[in-house]
Amino acid sequence: MRQGLLYALLVMICWGTAPIFAKLGLSKLPPLTALVFRNTFIAIMFLSATVINGSVKTLVASDMRSVIFILIEALLAGLVGQYFYYKAVKV
Repeated sequence: MRQGLLYALLVMICWGTAPIFAKLGLSKLPPLTALVFRNTFIAIMFLSATVINGSVKTLVASDMRSVIFILIEALLAGLVGQYFYYKAVKV
């Protein structure tokens, strides 16, 4: 229970402060360009963590159906949703 509350608090802090940086970054960048920078940075960070953590085998052994669901979620939340979020923040 305590660990869940700690995670929830960390999420609130991250998601509460992130829009400040989004607004600052979008002042001179179009939303699509900002998404390219954001997602490239995230991909590099996660790939690095996967290699450092020694979890590369899990990428290869992943269940394809689960991967498809995650990719659909990424399309909806990470691309389309984030794009319109950036458009809204930029206004």
